[in-house]
Amino acid sequence: MTVGQNTIASEKLRSFVERIERVNVDIKELQGDRTAIYAELKANGFDAKIMRNIIKRRAKKPHDLQEFDELMDLYQHALGMGAPGPLFRLAARAADDTLTREQYIEALKPLVPPMGAGDLTMNIGGKAMRLTRDKAGNVLVQDVMERLEPAAAPKAPPKPPKVPVPDVDEEGAEEYGRQMARDNKPIIDNPFPYGDPRRARCDLGWRKETGNDGMGPDDED
Repeated sequence: MTVGQNTIASEKLRSFVERIERVNVDIKELQGDRTAIYAELKANGFDAKIMRNIIKRRAKKPHDLQEFDELMDLYQHALGMGAPGPLFRLAARAADDTLTREQYIEALKPLVPPMGAGDLTMNIGGKAMRLTRDKAGNVLVQDVMERLEPAAAPKAPPKPPKVPVPDVDEEGAEEYGRQMARDNKPIIDNPFPYGDPRRARCDLGWRKETGNDGMGPDDED
């Protein structure tokens, strides 16, 4: 687009500029009107700061305002500022059994977030319940059943597999010991039970084959 003096484009540009200038004048006049209103309410004994806060709150969405107030109460209570919020006062009354379960649920309904934004889980009289909303905004109450899984018994370390006892005589046991040594097996792998004479012959065969007693190298002076 070519913008030159006395062209169609320049006239459009001038039109936009003048429209914006008129809006700026209107905004300035409206700001003056707002200042006059605040001065008038102040002259009638109202607090202008509180009024500005109310105007901001009225512009918020209901759920955003509710969440803001809940967090404000929570943070102020945690910091010891002022009296406990309504939720804490409600919980205190419930702890004193001055509210029935139905009254407690009814009082909590306004605090339940919309569907998809979360839920509200509380414990009343030792019983947990969850409050949620459906698509229509209705509050649904469900009892929360805590499932306690039995503690798993500690697993015992796996037992080493038992080596079957060879069906041989004492001479065969000695040869078995020799074969253990040739297979690079330690002397403690002797499969014959204690008290069995073949156990000693197996150890003997292992020592003959290796040339030592299986106790490791002798200490040198």
